[in-house]
Amino acid sequence: MLLLAAALAPVLMLLAISVERRLGPAAGGWTTALPLGFTVTLVAIALTAGPATAGTVAASAVAHVPAQVVFGLLFGAVLTRRGLLAGAIAGTLGYLAASAAVDRLPQEVAVFVALAALAAGTRLATPASPRGSRPRRPWATVVVCLSAAAAVLGSTLVSRAAGPVAAGTVAAFPTISGTLAVAVTAQGSRSEGAGVLTGLVRSLPCFFVFALTIAVCARPLGLWSFAIAAVAAGAVAALTWHYANPAHHRAHHSPSTCAEHA
Repeated sequence: MLLLAAALAPVLMLLAISVERRLGPAAGGWTTALPLGFTVTLVAIALTAGPATAGTVAASAVAHVPAQVVFGLLFGAVLTRRGLLAGAIAGTLGYLAASAAVDRLPQEVAVFVALAALAAGTRLATPASPRGSRPRRPWATVVVCLSAAAAVLGSTLVSRAAGPVAAGTVAAFPTISGTLAVAVTAQGSRSEGAGVLTGLVRSLPCFFVFALTIAVCARPLGLWSFAIAAVAAGAVAALTWHYANPAHHRAHHSPSTCAEHA
């Protein structure tokens, strides 16, 4: 089951690569932050260690949503001003520092802190300007897909070795979004890489709702909790997509559209 999960994760990430190519970095970053690989990880844990353990991993991931916001904002801001290496270091250190802070909080308090972080993060994440489709080199696709497999393998193995709380910390780290930001920056520009991270931050409400639903429902409902979480996350995704896709957002707020509604 572990190998199957690791093999499925890269396939899911090909979707994000396709979106980034067609609709731009912010849309690609939004897609990578969807709980696709996270779902694979939780299903693997639920089938091997039980739904209750998967719920504990999800609860830990919920608590680390503020660290995800810090990662995206810091990485994007420093990347734009100081370059790729400085941005990656700043984002990673920011995630670790924020994780250490939220680990000290009670679970209920951590949920409210996550909500506040999401509200602030989506306001601070600067919308990226859309750009036309740009081809990506094959190595970039390979790296992103391998990072998806590594994330699933890592969090599942950590769950077995160090427990579900530690696994949630590993699973919540934005490995895929960070890797895509690196690949886009290397083949494009700093602003495009920052656009990926903007999409990440704006997509996190979907991740939050999915993880919280699993955390609450996994123990009483078992694997059925995944269906409920998917529906809830899909509803939130429909809302956040409007703001993560600049072309879609501009189309709905263009002068011609406003005139039609007048």
